[in-house]
Amino acid sequence: MAKSIRAKSRRRARAVKREQLQTKVMKQLTEALSNKDGIVPLARKPKKEDEDVKMEDTAGEEKMEATQTSTINLKTMKLADGTYPTWLNQKKIRKLKKAAKGQKTGLGRKGRTRKRR
Repeated sequence: MAKSIRAKSRRRARAVKREQLQTKVMKQLTEALSNKDGIVPLARKPKKEDEDVKMEDTAGEEKMEATQTSTINLKTMKLADGTYPTWLNQKKIRKLKKAAKGQKTGLGRKGRTRKRR
């Protein structure tokens, strides 16, 4: 596939931009490296053994409370109060309403039917 002039010019522009930003990036990197001695990461701090023991004890005592059962009707996808859940999108809601309406009216078309000849 041939290389377009537009792609070449964009590549050249990116190269120029890279050269311009190179000094700024190098300055930021050197500042970050010089500051690394003053910063002590959380992982290097010594831990107290008492805190670890407390955390284990409290984790054993507390039990997860069971969430209430789902009140969504899976056929109509409505909640118990007749509204739709917030996570259900409008397109799906319209489709469900249309399906529910079709079930109420019954099969076939309304009005007269023609006789076949």
